[in-house]
Amino acid sequence: MELTDKLNAQGMTIVISTHDVDMAYSWSDSVHVLDHGRSVFSGTPEGFFNRPREVNAAGLVQPTMYEVNRLAMASLDLPEHPHPKTSSELLAKMSRCRPGRLFVQQASRSEGVPYHATAGIYGPMHRAAAAAGELNIEYSYNGLEGCLGEVMLGRDALLVLDPGLKGQVERRLERLERVFGRRIEVIWV
Repeated sequence: MELTDKLNAQGMTIVISTHDVDMAYSWSDSVHVLDHGRSVFSGTPEGFFNRPREVNAAGLVQPTMYEVNRLAMASLDLPEHPHPKTSSELLAKMSRCRPGRLFVQQASRSEGVPYHATAGIYGPMHRAAAAAGELNIEYSYNGLEGCLGEVMLGRDALLVLDPGLKGQVERRLERLERVFGRRIEVIWV
């Protein structure tokens, strides 16, 4: 999905046909649901997946995060809404600890980054350096999500970012603050 994020950041519209409801829910801005070639829904992912009867009638299931959120919120006696799209958003919704800091850099060096920070890669450009052992990376794939999860647990994280993906990171951070009230200290290095 990193390549699609990069293309989308360059202004391209991405159309994906899938039965993977988890990916469609977490990644899409809009969904168009077909049932035997007939359009049964067009709108936001939340607008569709908040309707379990329509989801089931289309031969689909709600995303895994919906069920995890439902069970976790029931156990904590908290409301289900807003529905998190990702595990880091679920942690943002549930965690009561102070978030860690997110260090973001576009070069494969780690000056100014705490040695104890968990590290992840967002974008394919730096993956070769990580594979060669030039970077100590815990999250080689889905690094943005991994780092945001660590931050929601109160740990510092380093995100090594490909050029052109800064806007995607900013959008994820803005959603965490707007929807879940969790502001993350970001340090661009």
